[in-house]
This record gives sequence, C-alpha cells and structure tokens, in this order.
Amino acid sequence: MKLYWSYNSIPELADLPKEKRKEIWKSCCLKCFANFPFWCSTKNAIALVWLVIVMPLVIYYSNHHMIGLIGFVLVGAIIGFILWQVEIALVKPYIRECLNSNVNTN
Repeated sequence: MKLYWSYNSIPELADLPKEKRKEIWKSCCLKCFANFPFWCSTKNAIALVWLVIVMPLVIYYSNHHMIGLIGFVLVGAIIGFILWQVEIALVKPYIRECLNSNVNTN
C-alpha cells in the first residue's frame, strides 16, 4: 500500500498544475462526502471524542503532564495520518472519474 503525505503526492494529480490539482481535489472531496455522509460524521465524531475525552484523561492520569501531552499529540498525529490515508482511498475513484470526464470533453 502506498502512503500519501499530501494530495500533491497522489499519482493522478501529480502532473497537474497547482491550481487545477487543488480544484479537482476540492470538487472530488465534496462528491465523495456527499455520497458518504456517515464517513463524514464518523470522522468528525472521532476528532471530537479525541479532543474532549481522550486528551483530559491522558493528561489527568499521567504523572508528568508534559509526557501526557506529548503522548496525546503523537497518538493524534497517528490517528490523523490513518484517517488521511482512508480519505485519499475514498476520494481517488472520484479523481479518476473527474480526470477521465475532462479528457473526454477536451
């Protein structure tokens, strides 16, 4: 499985100019999340639970508050990275569809 660090590293978008890449990414994200409202709400719920519940618990139960904060940031970054990979996997078919339709019309 290939890991993508940003939408610039997606092979389908790599050869496009920056403005076009950003435009296609935004339109495809909107199409994807319009068809997956559950995913959109799940992603927001995970972020909310992480911020409201997990952070205070980690800081409260750790003897050293700085260690708890560092652990919170690290685990949050890992979860964010995993969610980003899932988001790209969901959006990539829409990117291909958008690029194929643009090629056919031009």
